[in-house]
Formats: sequence, structure tokens, C-alpha cells
Amino acid sequence: MKEQYFEVLAPAGGPEPLRAAVYAGADAVYLGGPAFGARANAQNFSREQLAEAVRFCHARGVRVHVTVNTLLKEKELPQALDFVEYLCTLPVDAVLVQDMGLFSLLRQRAPQLPLHASTQMSLHTPAGVKLLWDLGAERAVLSREMSLEEIEEVHQACPIQLESFDPFFKKFDDFSMFTLDTDDRFFRVYQSAGFCKTLDDLIRVNCHQLLVNAQQRFTFRSVHQYVFCL
Repeated sequence: MKEQYFEVLAPAGGPEPLRAAVYAGADAVYLGGPAFGARANAQNFSREQLAEAVRFCHARGVRVHVTVNTLLKEKELPQALDFVEYLCTLPVDAVLVQDMGLFSLLRQRAPQLPLHASTQMSLHTPAGVKLLWDLGAERAVLSREMSLEEIEEVHQACPIQLESFDPFFKKFDDFSMFTLDTDDRFFRVYQSAGFCKTLDDLIRVNCHQLLVNAQQRFTFRSVHQYVFCL
């Protein structure tokens, strides 16, 4: 039987949202550095801010995952490798990757570094997820379109850690910007490689990202479905 656990994982677009996530009880945060992150519209972190963020989080028992999840040109690979080498000195707890060339190089050069297959890989089948598991990924962030049944199918087929999004959100195209007005509160959705959500609006529970409003209406309606999916 596979070990099961549930992790509250929060996006942190800058130092202030990071502190908010930690003080709100997040088990882990994910954030981007000065380059190679898909959330270009976020404030993100300089190298110095990354070092401070890791110190701040680790002192409070919170894990830090860093996104290096854009597709890279050949000339960019040395810079990306240098950046990940820096991340290993902090050290961060995981790196999210989309580019398979970078993934392969990191498995060779940093075999102990936990790598997460980014949602930008659009993994949506047991075979695709198992391939990344066989190549050395610790976690797969699944494609946003997947149903609970499809997530369960992947879970049963492969022991890899899974992370996914609530089916409430769909990835309609790669250049979307969407605003939803619910209970007089705006949920902003920023352009990246699909829908990216703000810290205020979203939390992640284990492998599942859920919409949250002030009354937490959607969260608790959906959590039990995800728990039983696993």
C-alpha cells in the first residue's frame, strides 16, 4: 500500500505573499526566481531573496519548491544549470521543471535533487506520468483538464507523488486571462502557460489545487472528493 499524506502547498509570488502563506499554516510554498519561471507577471525573487526565503521557511518547518519551468534554448541551458546549482546550495526542497533537456542534465548532475514535473508538461495519462517517474521525477503536477477519475487512474498506476488542480478550473488555451466575480470578490487569474492563481485565491491540498473565497465555499465542498480519489 502506498503511503498517503496531504500537503498544503501555496504559491508565493513575492516575499509578502510568502510570509502570508507561512503564517497561514502552509506546509510548503512554491515560487520563482529571477528567470526561467512560467509566472512572469509575479514579483518573484532575486537570488538574495531566495536565500532569505529558504532561511525563513526552513526555520518554521516549511518546504520551498522553486520553478525552473520554462522551455529553454540551447544557449540558456548553462544559465539554468548555474541557477539550479545555486538553489542546491541554499538548499531548496524541490525544483519544478518543464524542459526535458534540463531535466536530463539535472538528473545527471544533481541526482539527489528532488525534481517535480511541471504542469507545463501537460502530463495526463498513466503512461506519461510513469515515464517521468522512471526518468527520476519525484512528483508530477498533472495537466489541469483532468477529471477525478483520470487522476485516480494515474494514482493507481504509479507510485509517484501527484499534484493537480481542482476541475473547477480548465486550461482553455496558453494565452488566457480570466476574471471571476464571486460574492463581490474578484478572483484574478494571471496569464502564464495557462491559468495561474493568486495566493489569496488558492491553496493546494496534497495534489489538488482548490478555489478558495472568503467563505471557503469551494474548498470544503471539494476536499473530500479528492481524499477519496486517493
